[in-house]
Amino acid sequence: MDVAIQQAGRTLPLFTAEYGGGTAAASRFSVKKRFTDGKTGEYMWLNVTSFDGNQFAGVLDNDPEEVKGFRIGETYTVQKDEVADWMITDKTTNRIRGAYTLRVLLPTSPPDEQKFLKALLVPLPPDLKP
Repeated sequence: MDVAIQQAGRTLPLFTAEYGGGTAAASRFSVKKRFTDGKTGEYMWLNVTSFDGNQFAGVLDNDPEEVKGFRIGETYTVQKDEVADWMITDKTTNRIRGAYTLRVLLPTSPPDEQKFLKALLVPLPPDLKP
């Protein structure tokens, strides 16, 4: 998982360049952050609504299972150095780019979910495979 998070950080400029390049209307941009309530932590996805060059704002995409005090649909911020993963989902084809941590977790998913997600994930270049 650590390698996947490092790869996401190393390739974050690809994500920010595309977000800033005017394709936001054709794609959904998401970042993953580790949220903590002081006792425990949990990684969750935010659908990005803005980026100022240093900080993302986004809407939490799921209800937390472990941490308290965060809610689906609420807006939170993520500094660039807090991004644990990123993904770009094409709104027309639903194909997903990035999603490094998702790729690592894929083998532990139920077989039907693996098949579904594998069909959506755009293959990574050989030098970026986790």
